[in-house]
Amino acid sequence: MSAATIERQAAASVSSRRWGLSFVGVTRLVAIAVAAVIVLPLAITIWRLVVDERSLTFGAFADTWNEPGTVAMLRNTILMVGASTTFAVMIAATFAWLNERTDARIGWASETLPIVPFFVPPLAGAIGWVILAEPNVGLLNTGVRSIAGWVGLDLGSSGPIDIYSWYGLIFVTTLYLVPHAYLVIGSALQNLDPSLEEASRMSGAGHLRTLARVTLPAIRPSLISAVLLALVVGFALYSVPVLIAAGANIDILSVRIVRLMTRSFPPEMAEAVVLCLIMIVFIGTASFLQTRATRAGRHATIGGRFGGGAIIKLGVMRWPARAAVIAYLLASSVLPFVGLVLLSLQKFWSTDIAWSNLSLENYNNLFLSGAEFGDATKALRNSIVLGIVGATAAILIAALITYYIAARSQGMLSRAVNSIVKLPGALSHIVLALALIATLAGPPISLGGTLAILFIAYLVMYMPQASVTAGSAFFQVDRFLQEASRISGATEFRTFRRVTLPLMAPGLASGWIFVFILMVGDLTGSVMLASTNTPVLGTVLLDTFQSGSYTDVAALSVVATVVPGMIAIAVLLGTKRLFRIRGRES
Repeated sequence: MSAATIERQAAASVSSRRWGLSFVGVTRLVAIAVAAVIVLPLAITIWRLVVDERSLTFGAFADTWNEPGTVAMLRNTILMVGASTTFAVMIAATFAWLNERTDARIGWASETLPIVPFFVPPLAGAIGWVILAEPNVGLLNTGVRSIAGWVGLDLGSSGPIDIYSWYGLIFVTTLYLVPHAYLVIGSALQNLDPSLEEASRMSGAGHLRTLARVTLPAIRPSLISAVLLALVVGFALYSVPVLIAAGANIDILSVRIVRLMTRSFPPEMAEAVVLCLIMIVFIGTASFLQTRATRAGRHATIGGRFGGGAIIKLGVMRWPARAAVIAYLLASSVLPFVGLVLLSLQKFWSTDIAWSNLSLENYNNLFLSGAEFGDATKALRNSIVLGIVGATAAILIAALITYYIAARSQGMLSRAVNSIVKLPGALSHIVLALALIATLAGPPISLGGTLAILFIAYLVMYMPQASVTAGSAFFQVDRFLQEASRISGATEFRTFRRVTLPLMAPGLASGWIFVFILMVGDLTGSVMLASTNTPVLGTVLLDTFQSGSYTDVAALSVVATVVPGMIAIAVLLGTKRLFRIRGRES
């Protein structure tokens, strides 16, 4: 190697380090800015609550606790979330085991069916079940009563299913929580070395004993994480309780917080913040117990050989197991969506469906004429734009933060940032929305009722999902490729732009779709941050339902499900095609 070549490589190495520091500095600034946006509103909100004229005061806590019905409301919330979480984790664990360890799986469909409900906005799904199981005119109830009448049974004019009840509330909440738990448990089973289970079976243990003594202890940390995630989502859930719990006269924590902020004038900020802190206590307690159980619990060690392994043959139970998975899909997505479609094609909600009179009139009234034209169309446009821009920004920011954390993995700041960007995943979206209202809605920033505060809220609320996705995509990139780029003289930024980011693209595309769907269907944060000038799909859906325009809300729910779904599918197919073309070219 000539002296000139060595000199050029040395100069390139120096340039790389110089510009590398600059690029890492940019990623550090992005990480600090995002961490500040998450932490400062929470800190300022709590400070304003407990500090009055430079002295500590806890009057708001006493006033809230003495409010009539507070204890009953907390009891109701714990019962709803606790029961739904228990059922959801049991169902998710069963489906994950069937899909990953038995011959009950149905090809690629087994992996996608349990998470299909993510593509149906929670509010739309809840409205669908109200349409199906409303005691008097619900489509399922009228169908059951008609079938009973054919065989000579008179079930009366109401029931037999009542969605406005405790079992209706827990049932629909469970359907919504299952996908969250399934993602955690399914991933754990995929990474579990099957040789552990094979050794157990070879020693004479049966399938059930192996499941109880080997499989479940081995994935115990993931089971506990699934429970915590379901609890967090359950405490934050607003769309299901506001429809079903309110109809059953069951007071729930999330509904009361939103009511204090949106139905009172002026908003009862202090009481709402206290209730949010109570929610944080519940979630923090669950998180503490998770940490203790994970550290103290004895669980099997995951080995180094993944995949393969003998598939358990269920024999005669194979098709019943498949039927259970399909039944869940029907209950969580297909039946509510079919109910929405049928009602959207009728002129009014009736116990009898006149098939010859079905029409698209409601869609025409909602989007092409009438007073709702502005709100529905504007809400659809706002939600799609916020979803596209917000998901893109969240994924890119998460990629930059992930790069910074990897580059400074041993630094205290990078570890703090890594924890902070995941903090919203352990907090209720109601808490985050309330903190943003307290700090950004009023003077001097005055972002209240604007798309800007919605955009910031979506970034904060869904940054954990984007961060996890970006981290998974980043660590799939072989570090030797990045090192080879830097050795050849490329700067850190050029390496990131030309090597790291393109190789992360497949994982980032999947994450983008996930975050986009969540942002478009958001209601928990939107109901407190949106205004009449900045409607989004979730708020317009809720307002339309509460006004009694059931056929209009059905039509809007169908649109809120189909349009984002089509965009997500188009992005998925487009990225797959692009990657195939690039693969052939390379």
